[in-house]
Amino acid sequence: MKKLLNLSLLIVVACCSTACTGMLYTSIDVLRPAKVAFPTGRLLIVNNAATQPPKEGHSTWLLEDTKRNIEQATDSLSMLLLSALSEEIAGKTFFTGEELIYKSLNTTGDYRKVQSLTADQVKELCRRYNADALLALNRLETSSRLEEFYQDYYVYGLSLAAIYRSDWSVHRPGVEQSERLQFADSLFWEDTAFSRKEVFERFPLRGDALKNGALYIGRKSVKRFLPYWEPEDRYFFDVRGKLMKQGLDSIYAKNWSAAIALWERAFEQSKRLSEKAFAANNLAVAYEMSGDLSKAWDYINKAIEIYRQKTNTDHLKFYRMSVYHQQLDRRRKEEAALSRQMQQ
Repeated sequence: MKKLLNLSLLIVVACCSTACTGMLYTSIDVLRPAKVAFPTGRLLIVNNAATQPPKEGHSTWLLEDTKRNIEQATDSLSMLLLSALSEEIAGKTFFTGEELIYKSLNTTGDYRKVQSLTADQVKELCRRYNADALLALNRLETSSRLEEFYQDYYVYGLSLAAIYRSDWSVHRPGVEQSERLQFADSLFWEDTAFSRKEVFERFPLRGDALKNGALYIGRKSVKRFLPYWEPEDRYFFDVRGKLMKQGLDSIYAKNWSAAIALWERAFEQSKRLSEKAFAANNLAVAYEMSGDLSKAWDYINKAIEIYRQKTNTDHLKFYRMSVYHQQLDRRRKEEAALSRQMQQ
């Protein structure tokens, strides 16, 4: 757990000049909270989804033909999805260990019905696998539509649209109430060729495409259950003024304390509203880089308030400040959830 917490202090910096707008940008990795908070320890992932019948949910619409329902086996999709998710979770080193039950525990035979695990089942499974938390896939419903189309200049095409609807629950042994989450993921494949035969031969088989889609969604879903890193851009204003320029020189060496000291002097000494606002924006970014979101929030609010007082404003610069204000606001709102997840 401490490893993830320390990673939140590592910042990837790549400053580039955009002289036409008088700005520099830096890219940072922001740690985002997951949708649920797992306790530390071992995780058990359980397949609790009934198998979808092959006659339901899939259709084909070819040129000069009516829409037809077709049979498509999807009995392996839940196992593939959970296998990919399990591998991704294991690679994050968030838990001390993971176990996966491939075979479905759902005995209802109704793939649309969610049959949640009982408290006794959760307790027994966690005891048997020495798990501190349990993540269950309770339903996976897949629909797909293969459609043929024709473009100008004698171009034939095929498209396949697939939707994966999933229902999940998070359980803890000894806790009656579980957390339930639902997702809908859409994937799309398309190809064209001058020959109808060629496009059909080249296009992936529906079964293979759906399996690859399940693997992709499994890998993608790790961000729903664990904190994850997301890159974001931050902008500095490059304007005239000795102190402002010296502050920018300091950020190339990642010397945030020196940049802060210089820009604070520029903020206090400047008589021009624009330079004062730009210094406040740069201070907000520098304080965020230093890990002080509170001061970053104060300074971006000052920057916007001061810049609004100008009679002639640069809309691009004001837009950059406004976007950054929204980004910081999101981080502030996510702090409590992220702290809770990292300390579980």
